[in-house]
Amino acid sequence: MSSRHLLGFNMIAVALVGFLLSFLTQEYRCLIKIKNVSISRMEENTFFYLYLLADALDACTGKYCGRTVLENGQLTACGPCLCGFRPNASGICQPCALPLIVYDWLFLLFMSSFSLVLHFFFIDHYVRTDSKRLAIWHGSAIFEAIVSAIISILTSRPIGSLTLEGCGVKELSDWYTIFYNPTIDYKITIHCAAEAVCPLYSIVLKYYFIALILMAVARTMIASKFNILGMKKSIYAALYFFPILIVTQAVLGGVLYFGFPYIVIVTATLTTAYTLAGYKVSSFLDVIKSKRLTIITVVHWLALAIGIAAATNGLKNPPIAAQVLLGLIPLPLVFYIITYKFTNPQRSGLIGTPERWY
Repeated sequence: MSSRHLLGFNMIAVALVGFLLSFLTQEYRCLIKIKNVSISRMEENTFFYLYLLADALDACTGKYCGRTVLENGQLTACGPCLCGFRPNASGICQPCALPLIVYDWLFLLFMSSFSLVLHFFFIDHYVRTDSKRLAIWHGSAIFEAIVSAIISILTSRPIGSLTLEGCGVKELSDWYTIFYNPTIDYKITIHCAAEAVCPLYSIVLKYYFIALILMAVARTMIASKFNILGMKKSIYAALYFFPILIVTQAVLGGVLYFGFPYIVIVTATLTTAYTLAGYKVSSFLDVIKSKRLTIITVVHWLALAIGIAAATNGLKNPPIAAQVLLGLIPLPLVFYIITYKFTNPQRSGLIGTPERWY
């Protein structure tokens, strides 16, 4: 590795570590603020009193502005709610204690597995070695993803638990509260931007940061023991796509949340056709003979299952719809093999007789 590349790698690593430390510091300060708020006061009769008090005060201007309950039971002026809080119908910042629904967990699975798929892609593209060492490289990527996911969940509310509590997602605007800061008399802007979809926004960013640090540690240890051709390029690729994923989550998190089931279904279907064409599959036996192709096919089926389960989650009868649609998971593979003889120019007799095209 040249000194120029080493310097660039060090600069990127230092910048990302600094960004991670600042993010974790902000998370810690947020947890301290939440801890200092007296939750014990938020009993049923206390909330009834606060509702009456909030009605007596002027209503908060802005969709995501609310009043925070202080330790002495007083209400603050209208402003942003703390992390893990969201204004209710009366304009009081109420703690988010809703368990995540299945759709939320599938979204987190989609966002976390996306980086893992990119790892696999660049490892296969750049790394040139035997199958055993390649399996070590793939195993490292899986290990990093699992450990990063566990740490991200354990460090989110409730702390130390493998369960998550959140505010719930009601509409697309919940992801973009920064665009809903109210302006009084077109002069004074009240900044009420906060994470209304806690923890779906921050936990994905946290996962990417932790995965990046673990990758730097784990891959360095592996590289010190095995001299694998192309391993540096796969690491460099991760240093590029992780920042891209972070920006994507920050900008398009809400769009991905509502559209990821259909993105998964379409992508899995297209990549199935692309993979089968690349391996020149003409029968089911060709799929079974290749272990690699079998694994890729199973991964595609799992992706289709996740997409279908998420897409049918909001229907009136999701179990029935899911059962019917899950039975169609092998359909792309079956359709490709059935229509292969009609789309292969050699088998259809079109090769060598261009006049038949006209």
